[in-house]
Amino acid sequence: MLFRIFLSFIVIILLEPQTPEWNPLIPKLRENKFFLILNYENAKKILRQTTWGIIVIFYFLKYANFY
Repeated sequence: MLFRIFLSFIVIILLEPQTPEWNPLIPKLRENKFFLILNYENAKKILRQTTWGIIVIFYFLKYANFY
């Protein structure tokens, strides 16, 4: 799952700014129902949730006293 998210971010960064005339892979990826990130809005939302989730996890691991 993590690899799939990473791959989706790479596709958004490298392939999304290109037009379909330059890269025929883009329409094929957008037609795929199992593709995780379809547009910038979803990518931004997932990135924000992932970032804050990691921050919270590391906060509890580092600073929270469980005893």
